[in-house]
Amino acid sequence: MTTRVRHAAVTAGIAGVLFVSACSNDTETYKVETEKFITDNAELKEEYDTSFSDVTCDEPASIAAGTTYTCTAVAEDGSTWDFDAEIDGENSYLVVGTKRE
Repeated sequence: MTTRVRHAAVTAGIAGVLFVSACSNDTETYKVETEKFITDNAELKEEYDTSFSDVTCDEPASIAAGTTYTCTAVAEDGSTWDFDAEIDGENSYLVVGTKRE
């Protein structure tokens, strides 16, 4: 199952909020906030019908739109999921999760 979840500063539907101040808008912020998003976002849990723990993300190489990075997480049933994240604008990224076979 592959689902695209938009995580942006202001959106509706399946979304979260990336709180980034001007001085902390860096690659580490995207890493940490993406990990929190995968762990804590209620709409993501509902979309994938599971919650996630032990989330780890690579730090993106830059904060430029089009930059990609990956994350892994463990679902409630113990399965491992891979997430591809792509920065698609200022304070915005897309997350796509796939359960490992």
